[in-house]
Amino acid sequence: MTCYPIKFFAVCALVTLCIAALPLPSRTWARSRSVPVLLVHGFQTGAINPLTHRAPVTDPRDDWKALCLQLTKERICRFIPVPVTDARGQRLWSFWQVQGHPVYVSNYTENTRITSLTCIGVYASLLAEEIKVIKQREHVSRIDIVAHSMGGLVSRAYIERSDFREGDGALLIYAYAYARDVRKLIMLGTPNHGTPLTEIATILGIRLDKTPAFSVKQMHPGSKFLRLLNRGRTGSSLGVEYSAIAGNKCQCSLWDKLWAEVRAQIGIEIPAHVYCELFEKYYRCGDNDMVVATESVRLSEIPSKRYKEYLGIDHVGLLNNSKVIGQIELLLR
Repeated sequence: MTCYPIKFFAVCALVTLCIAALPLPSRTWARSRSVPVLLVHGFQTGAINPLTHRAPVTDPRDDWKALCLQLTKERICRFIPVPVTDARGQRLWSFWQVQGHPVYVSNYTENTRITSLTCIGVYASLLAEEIKVIKQREHVSRIDIVAHSMGGLVSRAYIERSDFREGDGALLIYAYAYARDVRKLIMLGTPNHGTPLTEIATILGIRLDKTPAFSVKQMHPGSKFLRLLNRGRTGSSLGVEYSAIAGNKCQCSLWDKLWAEVRAQIGIEIPAHVYCELFEKYYRCGDNDMVVATESVRLSEIPSKRYKEYLGIDHVGLLNNSKVIGQIELLLR
């Protein structure tokens, strides 16, 4: 009868020794994978395409399939709707997962058929509701976020909420406070210092100060929103580890061809090489991923070991490139 306790403790000791023998990175990775990961999409181009005269349907789930499969080590894509307590019927998606590998896909814009033109502050408040639901479902106090493009600004607006005051003109009024519930934020091609492509609206005869496209104005280089965001609290001061990944695939000839087609369709004169000239106007070099300049992705608070730049990868390619996905896995450890 007395041998059972001895055997029990012997087994426990053996298991402890086996765990201790694991390489440190593996143990760290296994522990961190219990932290839920929320994938946050960027600007949704639901507007009519002047070349096809149709409005594309953007589904955030399509953008994140490759990363979901890699993070969860699953073989097929299966997304489960998760209702979010909101009067407008907002919901997010939980990716089919093995236990201990929770991955969620944000749907902060609510309707995948509508262009993301609302104030980034409104999107941040909806993101806050999603994070609250994830914490309740997973019984955790913090999550990790991987965000693409404008999704990084939405995430930062949530985290750095204290930088803004009601009625300051940069954000619409909304009631929420950052709950210190984000452990890491990894930004892919996020225009932290804006994107000059917002001037395309001006070239097409649309004045930014006359349009209600809040998010477009907020992403313009030097906007009040970006000034408040970048001169206020930092992620590190709020206990959040920021990382950034940038692509570099400038193809001026491709854009010149596109504008030529647009010019033929709508009859508006668009100067040649306007695309590259816009980037050179705002940044010291023209390096960009065809949407965001590499210099715009950089933040002074992010050390070199957490900033990566990939030559030959464009803005959309950041979502599914195997090298980028591998780097995301390293940063999530």
